[in-house]
Amino acid sequence: MSRAAQSRRWLGCAVVAFLAAVPARADVVVTPSSVAFGSQAVGTVSAPVSVTLTNTGSRRVRFTSVTVTSSAFIYSGPTGAFNLDPQQTVSVAVASKA
Repeated sequence: MSRAAQSRRWLGCAVVAFLAAVPARADVVVTPSSVAFGSQAVGTVSAPVSVTLTNTGSRRVRFTSVTVTSSAFIYSGPTGAFNLDPQQTVSVAVASKA
């Protein structure tokens, strides 16, 4: 599987993981909706890519945790439980390891 396909798959998993904690009535937007890291040399780490979660709803959203299950990615952002109040955003960074 290409790194770009893995990247998109990872982001999809991340979105599922993030949204698993979101009540059905909440509105959370993930921007960008996919991430592609492109080609990189073996043994290197890509530049981090910023992903933003925005609560566009009118209720607080509680995320219980964030977990990265692949050693092919480096995650930087909240790791424990956190809240997003209405109209609040949080940015996380993701990098790939080749």
